[in-house]
Amino acid sequence: MSRMTTPHVHTYHCTFCSHLLLASTHIISALPTRRAPGLDNATIVPLQENTESDSDREYTLLLTLTRDRAAKVVAREDGFEKRVLWRCGRCKLIVGYMLDEEKRRGCLYLLPGAVVESSELGQGEPEGQAA
Repeated sequence: MSRMTTPHVHTYHCTFCSHLLLASTHIISALPTRRAPGLDNATIVPLQENTESDSDREYTLLLTLTRDRAAKVVAREDGFEKRVLWRCGRCKLIVGYMLDEEKRRGCLYLLPGAVVESSELGQGEPEGQAA
């Protein structure tokens, strides 16, 4: 009989106001980022599509993020992109987005420096985020 292990859950806060935003078994800094022509280097955070399943060991929960109702059109080098913006539930700072056509595909793009892990709160600026 195999022994089940409990996954380690990392919690992340808004960099600006320290409000708890999401919890994930993923280490955000270790996830891939968007490359050109994206130009924003947003971190690609996979979301669990089926929240009913307990079998998936990797997941991300959007705890207090609020989603804009309407998509924004962003001009890019290779054309246009429709984004649905996600904001901090407290200060309303934009922390990420989903591509409009991927609303149900389970992927959130987190903007660089938008979140900080709980263990790094109160330790000054996150590594690589100095002004």
